[in-house]
Amino acid sequence: MKLVWFEVTGYKRFAELTKINLDGKLVAIVGPNEAGKTTLLHSIGHLNHRDPFVASGGSQEITRGKQIAEDEIIAQWTFAVDEEDREVLAAIPEASALRWFVPESVSFRFLILWKTVWQEVR
Repeated sequence: MKLVWFEVTGYKRFAELTKINLDGKLVAIVGPNEAGKTTLLHSIGHLNHRDPFVASGGSQEITRGKQIAEDEIIAQWTFAVDEEDREVLAAIPEASALRWFVPESVSFRFLILWKTVWQEVR
């Protein structure tokens, strides 16, 4: 699977919904100091570990002053499914036509569950 689209809200500097298209030959993240370039990369990095977003303290990841409900979506990823992925999913009849994989939501509460499933699929 290839990560092609990413949305984040309530994560550090991204208090409001921010959508990033990652589907291109070259993706450049540019901006002035303190614009959130590293924050963006850290938020995408949550795909690769099982740690939940840190809600308070010195390493706080949730936007300061923003109240996050347990079911509020913090991050959502869209993946393009390639032929190799469809082969892995061959036992599921509907998978032959699958082009995109989009989790319904990645909320504060369900983030660990999503990461567990993702690790098993990878």
